[in-house]
Parts: sequence; C-alpha cells; structure tokens
Amino acid sequence: KAVEVAVTFLGTWPAADAIRLLLATAKAKGDAIPRQTRCALLREVTHVIAPHLHELAAAELVRLALAAGAAVPEQISPPPDDVIVGGDDAIRLLEAVAVEARRRLSDL
Repeated sequence: KAVEVAVTFLGTWPAADAIRLLLATAKAKGDAIPRQTRCALLREVTHVIAPHLHELAAAELVRLALAAGAAVPEQISPPPDDVIVGGDDAIRLLEAVAVEARRRLSDL
C-alpha cells in the first residue's frame, strides 16, 4: 500500500528519492509488491524523471539505469490475465538514460 500511495505523490519527491524507491521495489523478492504497483511506479518515474535526466548526478543516473534494467524482464514476460502491465516504460527509460549517459560519457 505504501508504494501505491507514493506513486501518487512521486512528482513532489526529489529525483534521488524516487530513484531509490524504484530501485528498492526492483530488488523486492516474490510478490511483496504487486506487479501492477511496480509497473505504475515505473511509469510515473519515467514520466516525472526522464525529462530531467540532464540534472541528475552521475551516481543517480547509474542507479536509475540499474532500477530500470531490473524491471525490463518483468515487463517483457507475459503478465497474468488479471494484471495491467505498464507497457515498455522500462525500455523507454533505459533508452533515455543511455542517451544521457552517452552525452556525459567523459563525466562517468
């Protein structure tokens, strides 16, 4: 429930905190956090943070890549019939992070 509530307020959070939450949910084992909730969080992080990637510290960019990368297999695998999946948000986020990382390659 806490993650569901956090998703609704994510736009008011500092980017670093939102990335940490995404990374923590990506590391969660089993069904501790429902797939639908993880997908909603990923969709919201993509929407809120992607336009501001250029403002992130290099360490935050790496954390974001790890969190989005951990979500890719989940979004590619077929979902159960009763779950709404967030689409290709993880892949779009990874692509945006890759573009930003390439732009800053000498800084990383």
